[in-house]
Amino acid sequence: MISIETLRKEVAKLPLEDREAFAAFVLDTLPPPDYCVSDEEVKRRWEEMESGAEPGISTEELWRRVHARLNNDE
Repeated sequence: MISIETLRKEVAKLPLEDREAFAAFVLDTLPPPDYCVSDEEVKRRWEEMESGAEPGISTEELWRRVHARLNNDE
């Protein structure tokens, strides 16, 4: 079996369109989330962001949190 690290390196070499297709494939293999956010909730959150009521986070902070969650560092 191929290691995750080897797979990551190989996928990173693929053209963008192939990486997108691979990402879609992987997402389709995951179980559905155990939570649901309604359209109304999404709209409310978007409006909070647009109005400045919710400052949001930087892209760097977003990626830090994503990597932390993937590595179980939270």
